[in-house]
Amino acid sequence: MTGIVAAVAAAVLYGSSSVVQAAATARGVTVSALLRSPGYLAGLAGDLAAWLLSLVALRHLPAFAVQSVLAGSLGVTAVLGSVVLGDRLGRRAALAVPLLVAAAGVLAAAGGRQAATPAPVGVTAGLLAGAGVLA
Repeated sequence: MTGIVAAVAAAVLYGSSSVVQAAATARGVTVSALLRSPGYLAGLAGDLAAWLLSLVALRHLPAFAVQSVLAGSLGVTAVLGSVVLGDRLGRRAALAVPLLVAAAGVLAAAGGRQAATPAPVGVTAGLLAGAGVLA
């Protein structure tokens, strides 16, 4: 249950943070002024909190379930954007939002705990080599 609650909270935070950041950038300010804008900084803080909640969710649910629920942030963004920013939500989008939420909920509920298996040595070595090359 902790995983689903964390994933839903993360989706709501991601969606609402996007709307807060969009509202802050709607004024057409410069990048330096934007980085001092309380609204934009609140949106960034919301994104950080949502990311931390998604990590909590990943500790309890499989990745496919968490990602499906996080995709629901698109619905949150659409609904809040229509209310806060005055964007008109079309008929198809208005029908798609509850369907998206329901489908994500069913998928998240279907996922359960899975045993973690360590990656083979070759995968770990390859990732470390790739990270070294990128660094």
